[in-house]
This record gives sequence, C-alpha cells and structure tokens, in this order.
Amino acid sequence: MKRLEELQAGIFLIRDTADEWETNYFISGEQAGAWIDHNEVTGVLFSDCFFIVRERNDFLHLYFVAVKSRQFMDDLLALQKFFRRKIVVDLVGEMRSMREMLMQCRFLSYRTLTRMVGKTSSLHSFRQSISIDFARQEDVRALLDILYENMDPLCEQIPTDYELSSAIQKRQILVHRPNEISTPAAFLFFERHGVTCCLRYWVCRTQWKNQGIGSALYRAYIEENRNAKRFLLWVRDDNHTAKSMYQAYGMRFDHLQDEVMVYEASREQRKIKERL
Repeated sequence: MKRLEELQAGIFLIRDTADEWETNYFISGEQAGAWIDHNEVTGVLFSDCFFIVRERNDFLHLYFVAVKSRQFMDDLLALQKFFRRKIVVDLVGEMRSMREMLMQCRFLSYRTLTRMVGKTSSLHSFRQSISIDFARQEDVRALLDILYENMDPLCEQIPTDYELSSAIQKRQILVHRPNEISTPAAFLFFERHGVTCCLRYWVCRTQWKNQGIGSALYRAYIEENRNAKRFLLWVRDDNHTAKSMYQAYGMRFDHLQDEVMVYEASREQRKIKERL
C-alpha cells in the first residue's frame, strides 16, 4: 500500500455498503500515513471485509473493517494461509461474534487490558527535587531499550524509532537523567487530543526503580497538562502493581477492555498456552 487514500477507500467500501459492520481500526490518519510511508502496511480486500495488516519485527498486527457475517471467518482463514505468520489482533469493547470466529480460526486469548480514566479534580501535582526534562532526538535508542526491557511487544504496541522521534519533536516524552549528559533512566510518553490526555508508556530501568523517579515523572506529566479535563491510560489486567499505583493517583476503571488475541502455526500454539 502506497497512499493513505487507498487505505481509506478500502474502509469506506465496506462501511458504505454494509447494514452492520464491526472494526478494531481506530488509528488516526497521521499515524496510518506514517506506517504507509515506512512500507509497513498491506491492505487485503474481500467482498465483506477489508484487512489492514501492519508489519512488526516478528509478527503481523491485524486490523479489520468487516460485515457482521460468518464470511469473516472464511476471509480470515484465507489471510492466514497467505501470510503464514504470527498474527496479533486487538478486540476493543463487546465483539463476541468476532471473538468466536477468531477462536475458530485458532486465535488464542493472550492478554486483556482495561482502560482507566481520571479527571483534573482528582489528580494533583507537587513540588519536587528530581529533575525532569523533555526527551531529545539522541535518546531514541535508549528509550527503545527501556521499552523492550519492560513491555510485551505482543500486547503493548511498542512504538518504532520514527514514532518516538515524532513524539520527541512534539514534546510528548518526559525523561529523567541521572546526570546532564547521561541517557534517560526513565520516561513517560503521553499524547494530547484536545482536552483529553492519554498516558501511553511510563517506564523505568530496573536499577532506578523505587527511588521516586516514576512519581516525579507522573507529577511533571500532570503539571504539563494541567489544563486537560480528562486523563486516560490502558493497563494490563495481570499488572496488579500498576493498577494499584494508578488508583492511588486518582485513576478509576471505566470497564472498556481490549482483549489481545494471537495466532501462530499449530506447532507454536502450545508455547502460547504455556505463557498464559
């Protein structure tokens, strides 16, 4: 796929001709355009479904816009035979029929994430002595290292180097450095959309944990976005420490969930089960 307009045309073709359709594609035009510019996207169009396949390091991330029918399963099986790769798909909200068809196509439930929400009134910033600054372009490699040390690529959608570079340019990444010339020991990556602020990643190198750095980053984030009205984040259901910490900062569950499902060749399915 070479142009964003091609992707949009595939989406509109399904949406404009179907009485009922479902999708897990909630990507901005800017973000999708960047993926296309970096040759990461393939579009696959069937009569009742448009698949958007994004190439990641060792798997494919699958998005779809599909008519609500059993034909989705046949289209998905054809896609699996064509690519013969590990495939990851996110199901956001109530998508029971899609989940059932994915299960029949040998997708396994891998992780579940839940959205948390906070308002300005429940979040507070404080004076602090730990130094916090914005990331610099030369930090990209170090930020990626921290992400891969702490996050699961299959369910936490680790950004690419060019996505981090763009966020740095937009002043969306706060960092702590042990000294002025060192690489970051921890960082917080956020996105702002109008009066809503979304915390995407908040991570620290192992040797710098439990020293108040994470709290300093979070407070700087709130201060930087003090005129925001709504704060969002997604947290893994199995990360009980993070959930408790977010609740201590005034975040509350709003019950919207993202179930991550993974498909592999049959020989590898047992390995996925062992990790659950």
